[in-house]
Amino acid sequence: MPPASTAEPVVDAQTSRMNTPREAPRRAPCLLLFMLVSLIADSGAGFSVMQPPASIVVMRGHTGRLECTFSPGSTAKGAVSWHRIPTNGNSSFRQPVELKQRLSLVFPDSFLQQGDASLLITNASLEDEGIYFCHVMLWESTTWGQGNGTPLLVYAPPSQPALSLLQATRPGEKTALLCKTEGFYPSEAQLTWSIRGVPLADPVPAPQYCVAEDGLGKLTSSLTLPEVLTNGGITTFTCIVTHPSLQHPLLTNYTYCEYIATAIQEQRQS
Repeated sequence: MPPASTAEPVVDAQTSRMNTPREAPRRAPCLLLFMLVSLIADSGAGFSVMQPPASIVVMRGHTGRLECTFSPGSTAKGAVSWHRIPTNGNSSFRQPVELKQRLSLVFPDSFLQQGDASLLITNASLEDEGIYFCHVMLWESTTWGQGNGTPLLVYAPPSQPALSLLQATRPGEKTALLCKTEGFYPSEAQLTWSIRGVPLADPVPAPQYCVAEDGLGKLTSSLTLPEVLTNGGITTFTCIVTHPSLQHPLLTNYTYCEYIATAIQEQRQS
């Protein structure tokens, strides 16, 4: 039996408009009607609401589609509503999804005939993450159905790693390379190093991770350069960033010349 509440936004097939009660006196008849229909409603033989696939991933700022299909009928009266359990929210509380602005039905005027109540989310943001549930009600046959829920994951890819040289300016200090990447979500980003294409075997201090005000991550790592460089004093260091949003790692090279660095350091000390 579906929840006996009509406070959620509902799209009616006859008007294709949002029917959201605003005043208490107008809310009672709708609530009473919905409760009555809920009591006599039957899921119906052969009627089911499906939400494939098991989960979807959409890039931040892109468009995502949450599928909701059901057996199309000849009835011209019915309604569809969506609910969402936010990420890291109370798993027992489902928020009504307002179908406006960035969120809309794929077939707002013909979802009953199409048998498709899929939800379209444009310009996806991190706040859109959650588990989405589709509810379909056929008024004439008092048939209803609910999908099993589809988790929506929003990814933001990291920036191209930026490398900068931190020159030793005081006795006892060592020259180091600093690598930085930012703007990614979720936090599962990794930053590693290689020297002349060979992954660095020596231990490196763990990268420093922090979260900006917009919820996006930032990762930095420093690599102390060897005191004696081989290959004629010229060595190429590579900073490598991996993230679930990337099909391939992001690479940035830095070619270090010991002779030039020594000359710059001597010039600063003179």
